[in-house]
Amino acid sequence: MKTKALFLNGSARGDRGVTSRLLNSLSAGMSRADIETVIINISKLNISPCLACLHCMHKEPGVCVKKDDMSEIYEHLKNSDILVFGTPIYLDGITSQLKTVIDRSVCCMEPFITIDENGFTRHTFSWRMPGEFFLVSTSGFPEPETFKPTIDYFKALSKNMNSNFAAEFCIPGSIAIQMKPDVLDQKLKLLESAGFEYGKNRCIDIELVEKINEPIFSRDEYLELAKVYEDWCRKRLFL
Repeated sequence: MKTKALFLNGSARGDRGVTSRLLNSLSAGMSRADIETVIINISKLNISPCLACLHCMHKEPGVCVKKDDMSEIYEHLKNSDILVFGTPIYLDGITSQLKTVIDRSVCCMEPFITIDENGFTRHTFSWRMPGEFFLVSTSGFPEPETFKPTIDYFKALSKNMNSNFAAEFCIPGSIAIQMKPDVLDQKLKLLESAGFEYGKNRCIDIELVEKINEPIFSRDEYLELAKVYEDWCRKRLFL
């Protein structure tokens, strides 16, 4: 059977933002390596927040009481080997769209308690999430440190889901990127290479990961392009 990868685009801008371009390139590389990929733009779906009613644990194990577009995502989660989370950084964290999907995934868990191999208390599972997690992210500001809380969150989530956190690809400076979109092209090529390499080898060379995560702009370069963005904003606001 083919290896399957599910890409969840949590950007509120859907396929119009930088996050979508990054996900598309990683997906293209995996597809070239014969991995079956599916990209879902969460912003186009009707998905309600988790009710914390625990129907999925206490009444109908593994099944959410809510009947909405999350049902489509559940099917992909149950049948995928790889899960790629895509999110821009909003106020130092992930988007509400993606967080809603993650919270609704609690129905994969049973009410029973176990201790994992690292000595942490966990739930057992009604059904398993994909075994490999990736993070693809971008942020408006240029500092790579902006991504640390989000990387830490997905590393913790992967442990909670008993999945492997394979890699993070984090591109800072999206405000400047949108003023000069072509600068992203080299990163997109590298992401496609990373997807292909993972598909062939089930691992990605650390030097390639580091190259992808290198900031595109120096602080001064970023601020110059940010001025272009600010001028555009002033014109729209008639300032």
